[in-house]
Amino acid sequence: MRKKWRELTGLCLVAGLILIFTEVANANFADTYGFSASGIARGNAMTAVVNDWSAVYYNMAGLGRTRDALTTDQFNDQLALTLLYTSPDLKIKIERSDVKGDQDLDFTATSLGLVLDLNHFYQMPEVFSSARFGLGLGIIDAEYLAKVNDIDLRTHNFIKYGREIERIVILTGVGFGFKDDLFGFGLGANVLFGGDGKIMMSSVEVGADEQIPDAQTRMDLKTEIAPVLGFYFSPGNFDFGLAYRGEVTLEIDPLDAGAILEAGNAELDMYLSIFDYYTPAVFSMGVAYTLGPCTMSIDVELQDWSGYQISDSRKDSGIKTPKLDDVIVPKVGLAWSVSPGLDLMAGYYYEPSCVPDKTNAGRFNLLDNDKHVISSGCEFKLPHFSGMTGPLSAGVGIQYQILENRSVTKTAKIQSELNPNYDYEGTVITAILEIKYDW
Repeated sequence: MRKKWRELTGLCLVAGLILIFTEVANANFADTYGFSASGIARGNAMTAVVNDWSAVYYNMAGLGRTRDALTTDQFNDQLALTLLYTSPDLKIKIERSDVKGDQDLDFTATSLGLVLDLNHFYQMPEVFSSARFGLGLGIIDAEYLAKVNDIDLRTHNFIKYGREIERIVILTGVGFGFKDDLFGFGLGANVLFGGDGKIMMSSVEVGADEQIPDAQTRMDLKTEIAPVLGFYFSPGNFDFGLAYRGEVTLEIDPLDAGAILEAGNAELDMYLSIFDYYTPAVFSMGVAYTLGPCTMSIDVELQDWSGYQISDSRKDSGIKTPKLDDVIVPKVGLAWSVSPGLDLMAGYYYEPSCVPDKTNAGRFNLLDNDKHVISSGCEFKLPHFSGMTGPLSAGVGIQYQILENRSVTKTAKIQSELNPNYDYEGTVITAILEIKYDW
């Protein structure tokens, strides 16, 4: 009888941990919404025109461009602070079930941007018209580094909203301009973290009562770095840009776990892993044209979701990798310099879903919709304050996302009360405020 209890307890522990440590595809808040007020307002069509702190996200080469496409203003150093608030209203209608979708998806993100002229530290050769270092740091709710959400793939889960994208964003690099910013390139890093660990619990008793086992934990976490590259070419009124951000994931693998049961002194050894915040490689190409006070920019972005992967422990346990599609996202943005101190902006982009119908027809429930994104905003210079060596400006962006209705029909083999057919859709309102100081 005691042997059966040990076997039953071991099976429950293993099953529970397998449910906890199952992979989910996702990205980060910047990929879902944008990374700056002007970027969000212009439909994130920034690859060919970006020249401020947000170049670390949109096109690292933009750090090497000090000319503004709309004005003759130039700056070398910059400090920026943004506050983003997003309010998703996402709905799931599930047949014959009380299963709920994601809840409490609202969150805020605070970002800090910094640009420094490298000539402050080392006099660059004359061949460089500009050389700058940039840093972009975004945190959730002004306090969280990450909200890990490594859950069962059968959960009805919007993979690009809420906890799935609530992690720190760290981007840094350098950009160089040549021939009075005629062309330039940039290189840097997209930073996350990962590693391995061990957990050992002893004096574990069988039963439902609360207990505090003698536990030992060790984790070795290190930074995981993916390359970020960029290029721009600006002849006359035209601007061209190319950008690449490498794939990153949060992966703690292996996470070896063990438990020693009081009953019979039985020992359980488990090979686990945590795998979350998969962020695909992104390639983008942009072109822009400036005519008088107006600049129109067009981007085409490729998101490499087909590279999605799962941890080795999940492969060994027989879970198949969900098949996701690469997506191409067209974007368009418009900026109009109404006066030397005021720019108006608008934008639109269409993002297809990366989850094909056949993926959710089985056991998985990765919720992702085709969506239309409309945005607008403005940037204006604030009055010059006494003692400040440069101008202060503010930017505001408003974004409205429309997630098209989508139906999921499960195969006859999979369909059940716990995995029924369903429909889902939604809308998302996002607002961002940005303050920039140039000197």
